[in-house]
Amino acid sequence: EANTLGNLGVLYQKLGKIKEAIEHYQKATEIHKRINNLKGEADNLGNIGILFNKLK
Repeated sequence: EANTLGNLGVLYQKLGKIKEAIEHYQKATEIHKRINNLKGEADNLGNIGILFNKLK
């Protein structure tokens, strides 16, 4: 489920829908955190950071 949400984040990002992408990355991050998947959590947090930087 977390990987699917992350993939949806990528798709929204490619479509230029930054806010939707961030929402999906955040949902994926929560799942990765809950299952103690540090790499997945870090990957999604990195993607969120990149997108927040684009919103400036």
